[in-house]
Amino acid sequence: MADSRTFRSNTLRLAVAVALAGPGVPQAAFGAEGLEEIIVTAQRREESLQDTPVFVTPLQTEDLANREIRNTEDLMNNVAGISGFTNPGARGATSLTIRGVSAGSAANLSTDPAVGLYYDGVYIGKMLASSLDVAEMERMEVMRGPQGSLYGRNATAGAVSWITRKPSGEAGLRATAGYGDYNEMYVKINGDLPAFGEVGEGLGRLALAAGYQMRQRDGLVENDSRGPDFDEIDRSSWRVAAKWQPIDSVTADYSYDRSDLDEVGPLQQVTGFTVLDAAGTDRLQFLRTRVLGTAQFFATMPGADPRIASRWIPSINQTIGAYQNAVDRGRDRQDRGVVDFVPVNDTWNDGHTLNVDWEAGDLGVLGEVTFKSITGYRQFETFVGGDLEDIDSTMTNGIGAYNDLVHLTLLQIYGATVAAGFPPVASPVVNNLWNFIDTLGTNHSFQNSSTEYSQFSQELQMIGSTEQINYLFGALYFSDDGESRRHAYFAAPCRDSPSKDTRTAPTAWRSTPTARIAPRRSTTVWS
Repeated sequence: MADSRTFRSNTLRLAVAVALAGPGVPQAAFGAEGLEEIIVTAQRREESLQDTPVFVTPLQTEDLANREIRNTEDLMNNVAGISGFTNPGARGATSLTIRGVSAGSAANLSTDPAVGLYYDGVYIGKMLASSLDVAEMERMEVMRGPQGSLYGRNATAGAVSWITRKPSGEAGLRATAGYGDYNEMYVKINGDLPAFGEVGEGLGRLALAAGYQMRQRDGLVENDSRGPDFDEIDRSSWRVAAKWQPIDSVTADYSYDRSDLDEVGPLQQVTGFTVLDAAGTDRLQFLRTRVLGTAQFFATMPGADPRIASRWIPSINQTIGAYQNAVDRGRDRQDRGVVDFVPVNDTWNDGHTLNVDWEAGDLGVLGEVTFKSITGYRQFETFVGGDLEDIDSTMTNGIGAYNDLVHLTLLQIYGATVAAGFPPVASPVVNNLWNFIDTLGTNHSFQNSSTEYSQFSQELQMIGSTEQINYLFGALYFSDDGESRRHAYFAAPCRDSPSKDTRTAPTAWRSTPTARIAPRRSTTVWS
């Protein structure tokens, strides 16, 4: 099958949030006296975790290092209530499930995720390259449950926010490295330069920082066919950041980051076979009796196509042997395997982020007000290719373990000739089929998929606070453009469908008020 899809979309969303001042709902894990105060931005403003009425799990710098959390995929084993899966054929594409609500298929460019992903405040529109490593994170915040009031419609299950480390302005170098089994190597280097200038003088104060990290590991499963071993790791990421403060009340943070993944995927092991039809016909038994027996009968008929005896029957036996080997092997994980095409994944993801904060100060009845601008541009490309099973269908002199659909098609074509009263001869129809087999091969699965995606977003926020009320006004413009091309076949190498183009360009307006009234205790009202 060949499938090509293209889309463009533009979204403009307005959001208003209001909260009356009052005591927040303390997080039990951090409510004890004497514990260090944890600052979070789950409600789009810096506040103590104890005063935040949102179920948020903060992961500080030490937490990320101790648990080896480098991307969203690592959250599944480290945060309660989060599960999900990484697409086996597309490394770097991870779908998270929070409180039982799945984000959807991570490898599908047409899917809007139900879990909101944010990188320094910039919304990540797709999950296809969401689990690539980040060069240096300061913290992560995981919010469970619907977050639509502050994070939009694509946060039904929750939201995950990455916050990267900002330049400190003080000279310093941080480096870690590690080595493990299967020649696993890990290197992470981050550094800051001393700041240039002074706040409020001339051009102000400028601080710069940069970071790089790399992970590599040999494959875990040996490849008995040609090519590298399966399930290797080869990832790198780097980031440069600048922090500019012309005056005390204005801060501009810019960063550029890039992540690369160039890996051999895991061995996709066959552990069983579906039934052949609705009647429950056993696929392996059908090949042994009906297909092999009929082919042997056809070969004995006068005038029969000589390829029945020389190619088809030996190939049936090889298919039966390959299927039986998979059944005998069972579900135990193998330490070696073979493929016709090594599964590969090549993905890169980069982006520019510019956050500008202006602390406007006391504006009368509006109270203390801060204006924020969050600008982001991101893009990624992915390529995925290779087998999705471990049945060796390599042909030698035209003989190999054909997939069973090829055998059924040959059975149908030769059978139709015999049913018409003629021997199973080399008709034009069967000749075309054999030509297809020689040209395309007969392996059971193959994919060759590529995706290109880019997005731009601009968000403006007005965050205010008086003695009685905390409020937030915001407007977001989001536009993205993506195209995917998929050329794949699964047990049907003799058919290829024409390309399909799909374009969408929805526009939406959104305004959602929220209120939290708390004269004595905190109560949350969602509307």
